Amino acid sequence: MLNQVTLVGRTCGDIEIKTFESGNKVGELTLAISEKRKDREGNYVDHSEFIRCRMWGKTAELVESYVSKGSMVGFVGKFVTDQWEKDGVKHFKSYVAVRELKFIPGGKPQNQSANTGEFATKPLDTNAQPQGGGDAFSDIPFNKHFDGL
Repeated sequence: MLNQVTLVGRTCGDIEIKTFESGNKVGELTLAISEKRKDREGNYVDHSEFIRCRMWGKTAELVESYVSKGSMVGFVGKFVTDQWEKDGVKHFKSYVAVRELKFIPGGKPQNQSANTGEFATKPLDTNAQPQGGGDAFSDIPFNKHFDGL
């Protein structure tokens, strides 16, 4: 059996980070994934799913540093459900446990500069090639896991 989830969507907010006494970090955020579906009358309508994602360590730190509300990202992980009992009531929380991260080129919120987090004076050119050739994200070591995504 295989429990693997691949998601590409936009973040609904900034990551919520919790730092433990040991210095380890865990972070959670919600990812919105939108698609068009046909309604009963045959018209296409927008539909969104909102999925909680949890990440640890360096992945949480990278998301905290480089991802903001509205950023488009890709995650690979597994579907997990935590369960606990409190005051005789069973509780459940499901989420995707993220193990790989992909920054999507051009995936910043519209008119936001990729480098400064401030608004750009003109729209970003998502087709531009970096000087010296190659991929603008090729120097990011964890980006290799998403080739072909």
